[in-house]
Parts: sequence; structure tokens; C-alpha cells
Amino acid sequence: MNSVLFQLTPFDRPDLEGSIKLGGKTARIGRSISVEFVLHDPETRIEIPDPARCRERRSHLWESTCFEFFIRMKGAEPYWECNLSPAGHWNFFSFSGYRRGMAEEMALSALPFSVQRQSKGLKLAVTLPLHDIIPGECALDLALCAVLRAKNGIKSYWALTHTGPEPDFHRKETFLLTL
Repeated sequence: MNSVLFQLTPFDRPDLEGSIKLGGKTARIGRSISVEFVLHDPETRIEIPDPARCRERRSHLWESTCFEFFIRMKGAEPYWECNLSPAGHWNFFSFSGYRRGMAEEMALSALPFSVQRQSKGLKLAVTLPLHDIIPGECALDLALCAVLRAKNGIKSYWALTHTGPEPDFHRKETFLLTL
């Protein structure tokens, strides 16, 4: 297992680049992928939702602070999107192509992940089993990203790269890491 370190940058928000850091590491572990996000927020500007009593699958998690990653088989058109809220809620979607055919991926009925809150940020880690989603051990391309909602309500969009005039995590060019 070789870990790949990553660093995310905000879309069109130079005011955040120095004060907030968002990165982590990802790895392929057999038929699973592990992703760990680490948010360093020394001025505690980001709104972190309280832990939910009952963690469940929910839609529209990106309307608040949400950590995301996208997976596609190398060279393929279909892809999957994983959304993780620091509150403990999650969702996993499949797409047949660029923003087409969005559906909840029912191969997963639960997605346990850990959230470690720290005084100046948090660490969120998940191991996603792929055996019911992706056949075999093919190469995978990943896009790693996040939506951070500030305490003043303003959202910022973080990714490995931003390739369009608007933040768009679904763009093929954002799938920069190969595992």
C-alpha cells in the first residue's frame, strides 16, 4: 500500500489560501480505497456541523461543509461521487457520464467513516470497499475536493485543480490522481 499525499486549493478565494490548509492522503488497499482529509483552520473560520446522533445517507450535503471524492475506472465514462459530512452523514452516487444519469449507488447501504475534531480543524477518514462497485483491480482515477462553509455563510470550493470558469468537481480534468 503506497499512500499518495494531496493538497487542495480554493477556487477564486486567495484570501483563504494562507489561513486555511486542506489536504490529506489516499491509498488503494486491495479492493478498497482509503481517503483521509485533514483540515487545518487556525482562525476557526469554517463551520463544522455538530455530530449527528444517527448517521445516515442524505442528499445535498454539499450545501454545508462537505468532503468529497470522485472515482472513475481509467479511461471510462461512468464515475462515482462520495459525499461525507463532518456530522456523520454520507451519500454515494453513480453517474453514467459527465453530470448525466445521477443515481444513489445502492451497492452501499452504509459507509462508516471517522471524524476527529481538533481545536483548529479536523481529520476525516474513510475506507471505501469497491468489490460491489468496480470489477477487478483496474486502475482508478480520483478527484479529491471539498465544500467549506464559513461561519459567515460563504462557501468556498476546494479541489486538486480548477479547470473551468466555475468550480466544477465533475470535470474529467479534475481526476488527477491514479491508483
